[in-house]
Amino acid sequence: MEQTGISIERNSQGVASYIHIDLSKCRKNLQPFFKEMGIEDEVSLYNPEFVKKIEKRSKAERVKIDYHNIWK
Repeated sequence: MEQTGISIERNSQGVASYIHIDLSKCRKNLQPFFKEMGIEDEVSLYNPEFVKKIEKRSKAERVKIDYHNIWK
C-alpha cells in the first residue's frame, strides 16, 4: 500500500498497530472522514499573531558573528 500514500506498521505479533497516511496524496479522499470526526485539516495549529512575528524576524537582517574574534 506504500504507493497509495498509506503504510501500515505491525507489532511483533504481526498485528497492525499504526497507520501512516501521506496527506499530500490522500487528502481529498479523507476530508469527508475528517469532517465526520470533527477534524479540520486546513486550520493551522499556530496562533496567527505568533506566525507573523516569526515571519517578520526571519526576514530581518542577520548579523554574522565571528566567534574566533569574539574575545579579542
